[in-house]
Amino acid sequence: MRKGILFAAALIVALVLKAHVTSNVVLVRRGDFVKASLPGATRFFEKAFSAPALAAVRSETGWMPSGDDTKIYVGREESGRLVGTVVFLWMPSQ
Repeated sequence: MRKGILFAAALIVALVLKAHVTSNVVLVRRGDFVKASLPGATRFFEKAFSAPALAAVRSETGWMPSGDDTKIYVGREESGRLVGTVVFLWMPSQ
């Protein structure tokens, strides 16, 4: 009886461990992500947050990001028409 319980416990532990295996994560370079996010864009520009935009972030969240914490990328067609904008916010966390 005791061997049966130990075997069942070992089997359950093995199944639980297998069920919680972390999947592989593929990291994408920032430039590749921006290009994939803005299909049709052929020209890309990095833009800084304006002072009013930073003030709005601070008033809404209480957080004042630095220039290193925020990046804005604008994608345009060859003709200059705006395709879209991608905003990256970096927040330190554990």
